[in-house]
Amino acid sequence: SEERLDLPYHVAYTTDGKGRGNFASRNIAKGELVNPGAPNTVFFLNAKSWYRFVSALPKMMACDVMEWAWLQDLTNNGNTVVCLNMDEAVFFNDGSYDEVYNMALEGKSSLDFYATVDIEKGEEVTYDYGEFEFDAAAMGI
Repeated sequence: SEERLDLPYHVAYTTDGKGRGNFASRNIAKGELVNPGAPNTVFFLNAKSWYRFVSALPKMMACDVMEWAWLQDLTNNGNTVVCLNMDEAVFFNDGSYDEVYNMALEGKSSLDFYATVDIEKGEEVTYDYGEFEFDAAAMGI
């Protein structure tokens, strides 16, 4: 969509060997919406539908897609779904290794990420992967 064209970040290769990442294309103020998650996120309500989708993909693509997925309770009622970004948001890296992450979810059931500090143009935009888990056994996979 047109609103996705005006994101405050862009995809580039990292210099620390992580591969691709998202970097601020301009200064981003603390509290500013960095990534609106819902527009291009796909939801799988059960393990069977997730498995059918992944198993239909070419092997190398399936491996990437499995890395990009996570479990989240979007309704705060205990029912988790498999979520999968279908856009450049898949390239946000985990900042928890160095405890240097600069965006976080608005809330546990939200898909929207906001800047937790001021982010300088050119800085990698990361979050704490620990906010999400992919427990395949919990989904019956």
